[in-house]
Amino acid sequence: GSDTGGSIRIPACFNGLFGLKTTVGLWPTDGVFPLSPTLDTIGPICRNARDAALIFSTINDEPVTSADLNGLRIGRPSNYFFDDIDEDVENCMNSAIREMTQAGVEFVDIEVPEVVEREWLFPHICPPELLKALGEDNFLENRNKMDSTTALRASGGLEVSAEEYEGAIKRLGELANIADSRMDGLDGWISPTCPFIAPPIPETPENLQRALLSSRNTQPANLFAMCAINLPIQGYGSRLPVGLQLMCRGREDGKALAIGLALEQLFGESKLPDLAS
Repeated sequence: GSDTGGSIRIPACFNGLFGLKTTVGLWPTDGVFPLSPTLDTIGPICRNARDAALIFSTINDEPVTSADLNGLRIGRPSNYFFDDIDEDVENCMNSAIREMTQAGVEFVDIEVPEVVEREWLFPHICPPELLKALGEDNFLENRNKMDSTTALRASGGLEVSAEEYEGAIKRLGELANIADSRMDGLDGWISPTCPFIAPPIPETPENLQRALLSSRNTQPANLFAMCAINLPIQGYGSRLPVGLQLMCRGREDGKALAIGLALEQLFGESKLPDLAS
């Protein structure tokens, strides 16, 4: 699949699967319909971390083996990422963090104040680039046939000026450098992938708004030019899938997968969700 703001990690999270958002530019996007050439990247959604590591190793000719969790230093953002999360998500994350700590992982509290800029940057980058790919006239004529969430987001691009777009692109580069410096001394950052379990299909304004919030925790990795994985952790007590997100520096995709392999061994491989829930 492709991941511009979470479209690999979010479905992986909601379905109890492993997802890898690769670093932008790691793999070519030739033949992929562009949502945002600036942010688009491709990666696999797999049954487990082993399958994702096999795909990555085959394409990149870079062997991936399980990391040693003992001694890893992982940043735990104290702002934003853990705010307003569902009880199931909070309980599963707390249990996963406890087990990681027992395995020798050191957690470091960090602040990422720039993360709130996603609320301005994404609407000023993705919608204009999508409209360019679709053609504005074509979009206006056919938007009623599109997915309601996608159409709503794309419509915002009609109001973005060239000056605003260029300013957003410039800021994107600055944020990548800031995030890279914040990763010094750390092996990655951890967060819930999504703040809640899978919501109902958007048929009401409330459900639509909830669907839009599903990318709240995934978009920052795109803005910060990172790679990231989703790892299922619902085995700690949720009735439906819950995802743990690990974000690593750009071009450290192999490292993210190696840690993912180790965590999967620690947590145990997830079972398919009970659809009766």
